[in-house]
Amino acid sequence: MSMTTTTAGVKNQGPWWHRFSIRFCTILLFILVYQTIGFLTDDIWRLAGPDYQELEAQSAAAPVQAKVDAINAEIGKLQRLSRAKRVNQTELREITTTAQQTWSQLQEFRKLAIAKQKELSPSEQQALDDAQILFLKNQQAGLELQSELAELTRKEASLHDALEDTQTELRQHQSKIQVEYTQLMNRHQFFLGCMQLLVLIPLIIASGYGFYRSRQSRWLPFVQAFGGAVILKVIVLLHSYFPLDMLIYPLVATGLIVVGALLWGLIRLVSQPNRQWLLRQYRDAYQSFLCPICDYPIRRGPLKFLFWNRKSLKRLQIPQQLSGAADEKYTCPCCATSLFEECPSCHHIRHALLPACECCGTLKELGPAN
Repeated sequence: MSMTTTTAGVKNQGPWWHRFSIRFCTILLFILVYQTIGFLTDDIWRLAGPDYQELEAQSAAAPVQAKVDAINAEIGKLQRLSRAKRVNQTELREITTTAQQTWSQLQEFRKLAIAKQKELSPSEQQALDDAQILFLKNQQAGLELQSELAELTRKEASLHDALEDTQTELRQHQSKIQVEYTQLMNRHQFFLGCMQLLVLIPLIIASGYGFYRSRQSRWLPFVQAFGGAVILKVIVLLHSYFPLDMLIYPLVATGLIVVGALLWGLIRLVSQPNRQWLLRQYRDAYQSFLCPICDYPIRRGPLKFLFWNRKSLKRLQIPQQLSGAADEKYTCPCCATSLFEECPSCHHIRHALLPACECCGTLKELGPAN
């Protein structure tokens, strides 16, 4: 069903606020349709892809990773043991210092006794001997702890060297896994893109068919919103899921088809213009006092001896006095097109290229000027 037209075949445009409301609602409908299509394609997007951890577990990197973990565990064990022995060393150093101080005090006490020509009692001599034995024993234990810490440090350094070599081997395996994972992910992305295209292709066909059938219909805004949302979704899909080198040839082919079709449509519009295009061309030319065919100025009536073009028309000063020649027939002297002619019904002068007579309203068929 076509849109409402006047008796002259001109579409009823409606007031500006109504046209604005239609365009605004069309944009809102475009956004809603785009979101709705997104809900459909998002379900496909949620399909699980390759699992990196599963690939790593199935590859040669798994035993190497286990070896790295074992070395790290051994290093952690040595570090804990070293910390414990350092704590023991600190405590032993404090005990040794105390024993040394006690032994030194007893030695001073012995020297004082000898100076006074006195002998130490058996208990005092036993305390001196015990302090000396304890000091020597703790000193020996400290040396043993120091030796054990040195051995632990050596083992830890050896394990760090082994860990570095193993991690280098692990990185090599992981780089291979990453390459394989990237390839699998690209294939998965391509599969998801193809699945979503399978959903969108029927929508593209439906929108194209709807646009072809409703170009002059009141349903055109619905088709424009639906088709625009589908096209935008396809563009986003191609950009997200397909590599650029794969899209070069389809994009170039699509560009050739679109530009060729646009050029053909423009050429056809000039060679075989439709009624609305002709009416807009003739109306705008008459409003600018220019020939609709060749753009030569229509010099009749008060404009007979003036000169102007489309740019200088607004600055044109039109004389106030009118001439009777304004109601005479007029033919463009440049292209010989009849622009003003006598109406066969009321015999007044009318626009030759517009559909209705401004005096009596008689209609004539609108077509290309001869």
